[in-house]
Amino acid sequence: MGAASVALGVFAQLGALLLIGVMAGAMSKKIFVWKTGFWGDEGQGWFYDLLYLVCGFVILTTGGGTLALL
Repeated sequence: MGAASVALGVFAQLGALLLIGVMAGAMSKKIFVWKTGFWGDEGQGWFYDLLYLVCGFVILTTGGGTLALL
């Protein structure tokens, strides 16, 4: 839901907030429960989760841009 709203430009900031929550949950699960390192084994680390979290934060703080619908 959050990814679709960001991709379509409809309520992009709300979608970014949802993505931040999902990525924070995924990172906490990987770090504290599964004890996965930053890179992890076979590319299963939490570096992509951190990347998506930061991208969501950028969209949240800067807005959807000129092509956003709402």
